[in-house]
Order: sequence, then C-alpha cells, then structure tokens
Amino acid sequence: PLIITRDQRIQYIEASERADLGDLKPLVRLFAEIEKKTILEALSIAPDTKPSAAIVEDVAEAIALKLKRRTEEVAQKLRRVNEVAASLQKAVEMNPQSAQARLALAKFLLRSGDHAGAQKKVDEALNLAPNDLSALQAKSELLAGKQDMKGALATAEKIKTAHPDSPFGYLQTGQMYLVQKKYDNALLEFEQAYKRSKDGLQALTAIVKTLLVQKKQEKALARLN
Repeated sequence: PLIITRDQRIQYIEASERADLGDLKPLVRLFAEIEKKTILEALSIAPDTKPSAAIVEDVAEAIALKLKRRTEEVAQKLRRVNEVAASLQKAVEMNPQSAQARLALAKFLLRSGDHAGAQKKVDEALNLAPNDLSALQAKSELLAGKQDMKGALATAEKIKTAHPDSPFGYLQTGQMYLVQKKYDNALLEFEQAYKRSKDGLQALTAIVKTLLVQKKQEKALARLN
C-alpha cells in the first residue's frame, strides 16, 4: 500500500482534486514517485555490506516477477474494460434517443482515460437533453481536465441557472477555483453548495480541504464541530 506523508498531503489533495476533474496525470505521477521511493528504500543495503551475486540475482528475479504480475493484471483489466465498453455501446445503439445511455458510456470512457470519446458522447447526450444535470456536470469536468477553465466555468454557471436548487454547479465552480488556487473564491462556492445540500457532506469536505490547503487548521476543525 502507498503511504502519503505529511509533507505530501497538500500535493496529494491538489492531485486528487485534479483527478476529480478528469486529469489523472498529477495523481499518477505522485503515486509513481512514492512507489519508486519505496522500492529504492526496500532495496537499500547497509554501507558496510557488499552485495553478493546471489543478492543481486534475487533482487532481479523479484522485480521481474512483480512486473510480470502487473502485466497480467493490466491485461485482465483491459479485457474487462473492453467487455463493459461493448455492452454500453450496444445499449446506445438499442436506445438511439436516450441521453442517459450515451452519458453512461461517456462516464465509463472518462474513467478509462478516453477523454475524446467521452467528450463526444457527452455532447451527443446534451444534444438530446440540453439541461441534463449529469451531462452538464460531465462536460464541465471534461473541459476542466483539458485546462479549458473558461468553458468549464461557463458550463458550471449553466448548471446554476438550469438547476438553481442543486449544489452541483457550485461544487463544480469551487473545484475549478481550487485547482486555480483561488481559495477564497472556492470557499464562497462551496459555502453556497453547502446551503443547497441535503446532508452537506461533500460540500463540507471541500470546505475543510480548502481550509487545510490554506493552512487554516483551526478554522477547519471549527467547521467539523
């Protein structure tokens, strides 16, 4: 298991927020760095110990075995991905006027890393249902993942207009301000989302995260009480 240290907490929070908006690269990069460091520490040898040929061979075999297992796991996951994608595509073909069928496929493609394919299906869904909340949210996330903050914010504003009692438009806007490190603006949006939430958990979590990033631990704790 990967362990996030205190020094990596802010980097992890920021990478997680970017991942929520569809950009997985910072989170993947952080995990790779942590894993690399863990492996190097695990393979370290005391300065007064001279590594023998047997030790080197054992280390090489262990690494090769780990890589083989990972390759097999990736292949298995890829097979499952292809099966699910085929099933969702069939649902779209059987329901040509269904925005939800296209949106389900779009969300799956987004999780699989196919942003272009996801964008296409989201646009198709919005052509069928221009004010669909889930489709607008997905479009905002996709645009933010492509660093098109202007387009993402415009879509989030449309969510607010089309669904004024929903917290999602405010959550989306807050998340994008958070990525841009406009923390005060993000907090204002999260507070509006909190007022419109039934349980307020997601919005409250976003508020606390933002306060922690600002190093306002006391205010963060106060919001939890």
